[in-house]
Amino acid sequence: MARVQRKDAEQESQMRAEIQDMKQELSVVNMMVKFARSARLERKINKMTNKLKTHIKLSSWRTHA
Repeated sequence: MARVQRKDAEQESQMRAEIQDMKQELSVVNMMVKFARSARLERKINKMTNKLKTHIKLSSWRTHA
């Protein structure tokens, strides 16, 4: 059980770090000049954020079940 929680925590931490990296990259992208790149990064951020939320819900469910 502790192994699963540790692995979940590691995955959660990794996803949070990836989201932060993408947000940092997005902040330096000029929206008008590089719209496609910016839009693609925003979609990746949204996808990873949703994945993180799902992961957290599943982790919480597993610990309470």
